[in-house]
Amino acid sequence: MGFQNSWISVFLIKIIENSRQVSLFSFYYKRLNRHSFFRLIVRFFYVLFRGIALKIIYRLRQDKRKFHFIKLKDFVKNKEIEKTGLIKASIVRTIAPHFISSGKMAFKKRDYPSERFPEIYVATIREAIVIGGSNLSIVNNEIISHDLLAISTDLTPEEKHFRINLKGNICRLTDRIITIKSSQLAEAASFVDSLSINYAHWMTEVLPRIVSFCSSSQYNHVPIIVDDKLHKNIMATLEKVVGRRKVYLLPMNKTVKIDKLYVTSVAGYIAYERRNKFIQPSSEGKFNANALRLLVSLLRPLNDKRRTPQKIYLRRSSGYRNLTNQNEIEALLIKHQFTIVDPAKLSFLEQVNYFSKAKAIIGPTGASFANLIFCNKKVNLAILLNDDKNMIYKYWVNLASIMGIQVNYIAGKSKQFFGGIHRDFSVDLNLIDAYVKSITR
Repeated sequence: MGFQNSWISVFLIKIIENSRQVSLFSFYYKRLNRHSFFRLIVRFFYVLFRGIALKIIYRLRQDKRKFHFIKLKDFVKNKEIEKTGLIKASIVRTIAPHFISSGKMAFKKRDYPSERFPEIYVATIREAIVIGGSNLSIVNNEIISHDLLAISTDLTPEEKHFRINLKGNICRLTDRIITIKSSQLAEAASFVDSLSINYAHWMTEVLPRIVSFCSSSQYNHVPIIVDDKLHKNIMATLEKVVGRRKVYLLPMNKTVKIDKLYVTSVAGYIAYERRNKFIQPSSEGKFNANALRLLVSLLRPLNDKRRTPQKIYLRRSSGYRNLTNQNEIEALLIKHQFTIVDPAKLSFLEQVNYFSKAKAIIGPTGASFANLIFCNKKVNLAILLNDDKNMIYKYWVNLASIMGIQVNYIAGKSKQFFGGIHRDFSVDLNLIDAYVKSITR
């Protein structure tokens, strides 16, 4: 590949991906961030700098070859490839959420219409290449994406991390996407994905595709490929679904050439990030209800007879989107007989146990709430989040509606300027106290 690597591009990527670790930005975050004047100035120059930096990075690091970016359904149609239906299309009547906020929430029931999701199918593609850590497949001069990706509005994770450069339907690879020597297989079904390391994306997007593929007996002999070095809880879910089927683990940035590749269409999707600041991304989260219900039917019975708390608070420990008054919230909920639970310290089966038996669950928005698919319909579910117009309100609502669950949102406020929906925030204790009292009367 015709790459021209340089210390300049390495330096620029480091600044963009880890700005908080750069001394100048670190000083800003610690000392100046609380002043609106400095926030506006820094934001203006950062956006300007980032635009120039991206042009330099791609000029130095991208391959000269051009690939045509195409959706799976269009590729199948153009090449007259036969496809096999796996899971029927679904329609789910959305259950409007209940908002609890100190301000005004401009949401109405009509904002939550019934959600439709297309059929899940599998297509057999000859002589294809898949890449570890990406759901994109390469066939000759074409790169195949899933059917729900809207490239005019949705930024892909591969672009975000400088692995590809996409302009319209023209795609170029960079030296960050293929770094390990290729291998070859006669046939396989690939389920590698740039977001498979995230528990929520795995449970709602990747695993439902695997379940759909494995539901057809005609593919029992076909091995599957997933990303290497996934969390043990993610691998536990895979073991319960695929049984003794052969599984290949594909390292990040390694390619494998497959003579006969089985590609399963999209089963769930939420836009990773908007393409630019002036485009409103889809924050809905779309899911094939039939695939998710099949998944739940396989995994929910795994809970055992061990007793678990009926009222739980989900503690979140992360580098972003944290509750700044979490200690005070936990102290309040302990007084109301809630048990504090850290999902990161639970095994997968323990998480199924906790969620399937709980009568009340409260916690800040995060990947652990993907486990709400195991809850019973009568659960009192309250998600704490930042009162941001771009927040993924519909994501959790659409997921919960499939299970017949209503979501309660308790909205907080953030003092941070940068970060959008991922800003740290706090929630009024009085709102939480009133909600808890309302469900325990």
